[in-house]
Order: sequence, then C-alpha cells, then structure tokens
Amino acid sequence: MNRAVERRERDAALRRDIILQAAVERIAADGLDAMTLAGLAHETGLSERTVGKLFLRRENILLESCEHHMDALVAAAEAADLPAVRTRRRLDALAIGLAAAIGERQAAHRTLAIGLVHLPAKMLLDISRKQNWLATLFADAIAACLPEGTHKPKFANAAVNSLLALLLADRPEPLARGVYARFCVTCTLEGLRRAVKGKEGKASF
Repeated sequence: MNRAVERRERDAALRRDIILQAAVERIAADGLDAMTLAGLAHETGLSERTVGKLFLRRENILLESCEHHMDALVAAAEAADLPAVRTRRRLDALAIGLAAAIGERQAAHRTLAIGLVHLPAKMLLDISRKQNWLATLFADAIAACLPEGTHKPKFANAAVNSLLALLLADRPEPLARGVYARFCVTCTLEGLRRAVKGKEGKASF
C-alpha cells in the first residue's frame, strides 16, 4: 500500500471518528431525531457530501456508535476480570470495571440504549453476541462466589440478568461508581441466596 492510499485511509478514519463523536453527543443530549447528516456536517465542519459518503444513512452512524461502545464495555470487563480468583473479589472487580467504563462514556452509553430500541434486531447481532459474552463472564464470576453444591443455573442466570440490568442502567451520578457496583453485587448475591436457600437459609456468599 503506497503512502497516498495510507494517508487517505487515515484521513477517512479520522473523519469517521469525528462524525461518530458528534453523533453520540447529539443523540445523548437531544435524542435520535436531533441527529441528521446535515446537522453533523455543520457541527463537524465537514461537508454534507463527505458525511453522506462515509455514512449512507443515520442508522449506520447509530449502529457504529453502539458497536464501538459495546466493544469498550467488553474490553473494560475483560481487563478487570480476575479469572483465577474464585471468590466474590472477582465479581466485584468485574462490576467495578464495567461501571467505571460506563461512567467514562456516559453519552455513548445513552446512545447505546437508544440504539437497542430503534435499530432492527438483524443489525444488532454483533452487539447481542458481545452482550452474551459479558453475561458469560459475570455468570462464571457469580458461580465462583457460591459454596460447592449450591450453584443452580436457573437462579444464577436470573442473577446475571438482574446484575447487568442494574449496572447498565442509566442513572444519576451522586453515588460513586465503585460503591454502586459493590451495592449491586451485594443485592444480587443476597437475592440469589434467598432464591437458593429460602428466606431462612443459612448460606453465606
């Protein structure tokens, strides 16, 4: 590949990033309808022709924004994971890592929530696979917290869904992310304990 081609590709990638960032900020602040190709051209200083050439439709911009954010969440969870640790510490680390990534990318996270509602399911297959991988990481971490013989998959799966729903929810900021993540883990494990052992059970995990 010659230098001219490399430069064009690098410039195109930079423009894409600029457009995506502007789109995320506009969608998060004012909703999907406020994001238009003409508006993005005005906000980025690019021509509407350039924006349209890089992204044929608004849906393409929304989808790529969502995919980038989902990649960031998965990367944060994987970086925080402690697969060799078979205690609650692993679950706390995963939850805190995910919550921190959301806190650093709030506009992108709101955009993802909007994309999951507005984009057709066939466009969300890659995002769904990554969501399933996140669920797998958390399911294994939850299983590591349980005393031997108490792991019940149907309860554990519900616990994973509950915990991820809490962590991924868009919420006010007054509570520190690490505190909030540990709180979510505590609530999830207590609910799981009660489901497995009943309200009078003596399990502790």
